[in-house]
Amino acid sequence: MRAAANSHNAPGDLGRRVAFRRRELGLTREQVAVRTGMAPEYLDYVERYHATLTAGTLLRLTAALDTTVDALLGATVERPPGVTGRSPGEPRFRRLEAGECMRLLADGGIGRVVFVSEHGPEAVPVNFTMYEGAVVIRTAEGSVLAGQLDRQVAFEVDSLDGAQHQGWSVLLSGQARRVANPAVVSRMRAILEPWAGEEDRHLYLMIDPSRIGGRRIDR
Repeated sequence: MRAAANSHNAPGDLGRRVAFRRRELGLTREQVAVRTGMAPEYLDYVERYHATLTAGTLLRLTAALDTTVDALLGATVERPPGVTGRSPGEPRFRRLEAGECMRLLADGGIGRVVFVSEHGPEAVPVNFTMYEGAVVIRTAEGSVLAGQLDRQVAFEVDSLDGAQHQGWSVLLSGQARRVANPAVVSRMRAILEPWAGEEDRHLYLMIDPSRIGGRRIDR
């Protein structure tokens, strides 16, 4: 197996998606390497650098990561979650306990802050991280999210596989408060980079869960 790298010594979109999906499944590089028949060093290269994969290698990766070629190549980015068509098996629905919900949120990702504004219910997508069991996001002073300080809000995160008609969703609620501890702010600044850019986003908002629950549908 050979990978052709371009001139940029940085991960490509494919490598990022492979690494993200692997972490989402809680797998090590060694475990994925065994599933695909690749050397762990090669998988490390795919995740860390621009690489061009053969069709066979790509198919083995999609099988090992329980995803689709379109998802790894980013073809689904502009589509809303979910697909039409028949599901591939009988659905199994179950509710998630608080501990499993926290485990699913542990690595951070993308979620939605849900609140009621003067215009009615609103949901704002944000990227987040976790700190001591609380959700942390970055926003700007004077933003609509900053206006929710010291108020009760909800926060929702989901992971959906449209091809398999399965996924999970976690919903928590709690009070939004400002992170004031300079040491915590410094740590969050180092690990939490807003997708929308860092300019003016110097307010760290923490949501301490008072209620949390979730649900999962699989096949």
